[in-house]
Amino acid sequence: MNLKSKTKLFAELERIDSRFEGVSLGHKLIGNETYGRDSRVYVHCGTVERRKEIEFSLRLNGFKPNKYYDRKNPTTEVKVSYFRGHHWDE
Repeated sequence: MNLKSKTKLFAELERIDSRFEGVSLGHKLIGNETYGRDSRVYVHCGTVERRKEIEFSLRLNGFKPNKYYDRKNPTTEVKVSYFRGHHWDE
């Protein structure tokens, strides 16, 4: 599975929605976890409906959002290529 980088994800989020302008790991709408070599970025979309729209757009552009991640939550989980995210050293 070829995963895109968090940098490409952030650029795509900024293109999709102006609320993500200047998005980075420190942005209030972004969270992250790394489990071994498995890195994930959590995107706070605002509403469940907006989450579905963002996930659809991300999938069209080659990203891997997890549509099964806490479906009633406006936050989506997106697999990205490895980076030293939160918990990378555990």
